[in-house]
Amino acid sequence: MRQFIHLIFICWGLSYCFSAKNPELDTEWELFKSTYGRNYTAKEESFRRQIWERNLKFINDHNQLYEEGNLTYYLEMNEFGDMTDEEFMGMLNTRMAPRIRRDTAANTFSNSSDLPISVDWRKQGYVTPVRNQRRCGSCWAFSATGVLEGQLFRKTGKLVKLSPQNLIDCARFQGCRGGSVVAAFNYIKKNKGIVSEECYPYVAKKNKQCSYRSECAALTIKKHVVLPFGNEKVLMKTVANVGPVAVSVHAPKSFSYYRGGKGPTNWGAWWGEKGYMRIAKDKNNHCGIATHAVYAIL
Repeated sequence: MRQFIHLIFICWGLSYCFSAKNPELDTEWELFKSTYGRNYTAKEESFRRQIWERNLKFINDHNQLYEEGNLTYYLEMNEFGDMTDEEFMGMLNTRMAPRIRRDTAANTFSNSSDLPISVDWRKQGYVTPVRNQRRCGSCWAFSATGVLEGQLFRKTGKLVKLSPQNLIDCARFQGCRGGSVVAAFNYIKKNKGIVSEECYPYVAKKNKQCSYRSECAALTIKKHVVLPFGNEKVLMKTVANVGPVAVSVHAPKSFSYYRGGKGPTNWGAWWGEKGYMRIAKDKNNHCGIATHAVYAIL
């Protein structure tokens, strides 16, 4: 089986629990607080310390299995270490788009034998630098703009950062509590455009008013294509022929602390492999990688 790298933009969801205080970890806890600028009240610190210790144990247990050769990826403590599952899920996309008619146009692409062994759209100029959504469940907006940035570069040769904040504030029923890429594309089509990041900066929260300015519009969309349910071959062909594709995946707890190896998206350059992760291909639709894949046509 030939290997192929999918360059994709991902949203996910996790689950979590916490444990008791261990005085032997005092120094490491103080380092965590210093590293991430944490200042708690006395009552909150006890609560956050328990959460952090449980997460640290999870990371260490996982990495022990990695060292023993039983897992293919490893984890590392990061700024999410003092967050409960509910808090972390609040940053993520917990709402999936409803089932809709799927376009099968991707099946007309070239045969797999005609495809390159691998493709990295970052090296070809299709991808803007990694950004951090911070504590806002806006991955759906970053996923949508990531796909559109690639398609704009493909069409014009210009790489422009588009505005997730435009979608957060203006797309109906969307915001920091989740949304869908399809709904974002529908908004852009109806609104006849999305603006640049420069024109509408990201603030990691939903503003009370939509501040869209038509004179700043960077592109509009003719239509979007939703790929066949669970079909990794079609996803592979689409990525090879079109460019970056947006997907929604089910994610285990380890996603939040992923650091390297072949893991089970776009979070800031400190996370994972400079903001990216590897995900298994041709493993029975691993984590639902091909369950809900979509791209746009400009």
